[in-house]
Amino acid sequence: MDALIFMLVASGAATLLLFVAGIYSSSTNTQITTIYNYEYGGNALIALHYAKDEQGKWFWNELKNKLLSPSQADVEDYLNGNAKYIWQNITASSPAGQNTALCFQGAAFSTGQAIPCYPFSKPEPVSTTVYTSSVKITPDINVIIKLYY
Repeated sequence: MDALIFMLVASGAATLLLFVAGIYSSSTNTQITTIYNYEYGGNALIALHYAKDEQGKWFWNELKNKLLSPSQADVEDYLNGNAKYIWQNITASSPAGQNTALCFQGAAFSTGQAIPCYPFSKPEPVSTTVYTSSVKITPDINVIIKLYY
């Protein structure tokens, strides 16, 4: 009887140990993924800081000028034109892939409305998990990169 009780206690402890180890590794994997996504967002914004468009102009300076113009079309033309390859490289290396968006907080055009996230042609994905990083390019405008999962 003692051996049977010892075997039950030992097997219960071993099962509990395996269960806790599985939860710990799952939690660690989630934390690593979260850290990786935040690091990517921050590094992507740093890369945009040092990026030059096809005309050799600094990306942030040109984007700031386009955001201060009265038309959303200026921003879209720039991001689809001279800065097209910059954005393609950012999304190609993004862990979220094409579900990466560039949003502008505090920027408004003649309508007074905030700009939707670029690419403007598609709506923001409905997602339960969104990782964001932001940078202030003027005292009034924040640029936010969003990764949707």
